[in-house]
Amino acid sequence: MIQKGVGVKQKIRSGAEGAVSLFVVIFTSILLTGITVGFTILMLSDQERSIDNDLAQSALDSAEAGVEDAKRVLAQLADCQEKGLINSSNRSPRNPLCDRIAQAVSAGECDTISVAMGEGSAAERKIAQTEGDHQLDQAYTCVTINPDTDTFVGQISNEADMQVIPLRASAAFDTVEISWIDRTDISGDIDFSPELKGDTISLPDRAEWEERGAGDILRVGKMIYDDEAMNLQQMDEQLRTVFLYSSLVGGTIDLTDASVDGHTPISPGELPEAGGTPNRPVSAQCDDRKERGYLCKTVIKVKDIVDDRLVDLTLASVYRQTSFSIALKDSTDPEKDIQFRGVQPEIDSTGRANNVFRRVVSRVEARGGSVPFPRAAVATDGSLCKNFTVTDDPADYNEGGESGTTGSGCYNLQGGGAF
Repeated sequence: MIQKGVGVKQKIRSGAEGAVSLFVVIFTSILLTGITVGFTILMLSDQERSIDNDLAQSALDSAEAGVEDAKRVLAQLADCQEKGLINSSNRSPRNPLCDRIAQAVSAGECDTISVAMGEGSAAERKIAQTEGDHQLDQAYTCVTINPDTDTFVGQISNEADMQVIPLRASAAFDTVEISWIDRTDISGDIDFSPELKGDTISLPDRAEWEERGAGDILRVGKMIYDDEAMNLQQMDEQLRTVFLYSSLVGGTIDLTDASVDGHTPISPGELPEAGGTPNRPVSAQCDDRKERGYLCKTVIKVKDIVDDRLVDLTLASVYRQTSFSIALKDSTDPEKDIQFRGVQPEIDSTGRANNVFRRVVSRVEARGGSVPFPRAAVATDGSLCKNFTVTDDPADYNEGGESGTTGSGCYNLQGGGAF
């Protein structure tokens, strides 16, 4: 009886072990199935994301291709304008290419490129890396060109950068409104509190300036001239420069011909009755509470409203990378809408790849934002001694400036070596 009981107990134990094994198999299968399904979902999701990224980048490339074609149209338009082949009734023969491009750009329709190239009105222009490559079905669907803009925008990237902006306007103007130091140009806290006192200011080095979290000193210059009667001496005499010191106070700055000539050496006793030191930084109005947008804004008078001469503005930054925006104003009618005419055209391009669209809005300049315009004739950290001689005889070049004298520092134009 005892042995039979043991046998029963053994059978019960064997049945329990089979059920446990069954449950282990079932749960293992479910786990493996879940892992497989999860991995498959992740793989398909990554593949779909990769395809979407590829299409988005291809659509962006299509939009950029539209921008490049628009730049070619603008280059041809500028050439036609320079040669006087647009809206000229006395030219012979007529230039159908220039007329077609001018009409296409002024219409502002999505088919600007197709019409300008003489291909008629097309809904979109196909793009392919190679002939017959239609896998991504790329095209730019809408490109418009706006030659006239309300503002001129840019960025001064470093201390060596000098921006030259031609102020060509759609109407008469006498002042410019400069907005500068975008909030993204400065990280952390900003210190606009120090004010200028007296006629001089001690400027710290870059490290101390950045540690203090100060704004910037923006150098603004104007060149005014008559393109019909260019006079270099007159241009030089009318050149004006002001250094804008970012602070919490400021007002309108006058850079008309009555201003102090900032680049000609003047002793303190020769200053005009209005006082002031040439090239002394001028306080500019800034707001350190803004969380976005431009922090500083300055209004500068550059000429009289009746003066139709041309004006070029030069911008340079002393301490940091600085973004800026320039608007043209009429002081007698501040609400008047004045646009830059052909200075920084805006191109709006929409590209497509299959059913994915990307849009790009670009500002372009015919000559580029940075031109080889010198910030200073001579720059040195130490002392400097200069001696200039103007002569048509190479034998007259010598250090002493008198005939027959020589020195060790002048170059011998005749012999090819130093005296």
